[in-house]
Amino acid sequence: MRAIWRDFFSSLLRDFYRPVEFVCSVGVQLCERPTHAGLSGVIGAQRTSRLAREETSAFDGSTDYIKTPLGGYQLYYRGVMAELGLIVLGGLGLPVTLKDGATTTLPIDVPTEEGSELASRFRQAIEHTKYYRSFFASPNEVPRDVVAEFGEAGCLCALQEESAPDRLFLLDRLLEKAEGSERRRKTFRFLLDIAEQTEGHPIEQADFRRLVYFGENDDQAGRATYRPRAAVASTHKRWRLYQAKEYYAFALNTLWVYFCEWGLRKGGDLPLSAKLT
Repeated sequence: MRAIWRDFFSSLLRDFYRPVEFVCSVGVQLCERPTHAGLSGVIGAQRTSRLAREETSAFDGSTDYIKTPLGGYQLYYRGVMAELGLIVLGGLGLPVTLKDGATTTLPIDVPTEEGSELASRFRQAIEHTKYYRSFFASPNEVPRDVVAEFGEAGCLCALQEESAPDRLFLLDRLLEKAEGSERRRKTFRFLLDIAEQTEGHPIEQADFRRLVYFGENDDQAGRATYRPRAAVASTHKRWRLYQAKEYYAFALNTLWVYFCEWGLRKGGDLPLSAKLT
């Protein structure tokens, strides 16, 4: 019976969540805020970025934009939200202590008081939009201008503005009150140290990796170098070890690709029956 309820609630969450994330992903691609420049890594962008470039008058909220049933929430957000104390994980059979001291298990994830507060603050940012008032979570077609308005109101780039209603709350959770806050503060200091020493040099992901591991990187502006200050040396060491692991993984994956391509050239994808005839 517990499994039946879990599956039932999960299907309800999926049916609500996917149209909202799809519209948000397309809307963020259409965002024209001055603060938006350089924002990347939007969930579902492999599909939604192409849709956003098309001259369509509306977007279908039921579009299959990503494989996982719960989209980015299932892939990335869930664990981070739990770490920040914004949700209590459900569906895993883990005991949860209630306010009266009793324990129970939850069929699905539920928001904590902090999570509900953050949701309320985000609602303030998007409650004026036509999407929130008339199309929210709808699997039907949503007009392009409605999608664009919602994307601009809810875009992450808005958090750079002091007026964002959820800005201070998120900063407080990330850097002060949630699990791992001290580690995040150290990482921010480390990133600011890199930014200060490489001023005038655009830093993409590959540039960042080379600066962390090798301490230098060449670009059109010349050679950028990085030597960590003593205050961030221990953090830099951890990031450098992590980057070493990444480089090893890249190398092994590349060797595996070469091996697979060689096997295909040799007919390794043929069924055994075809090889015997």
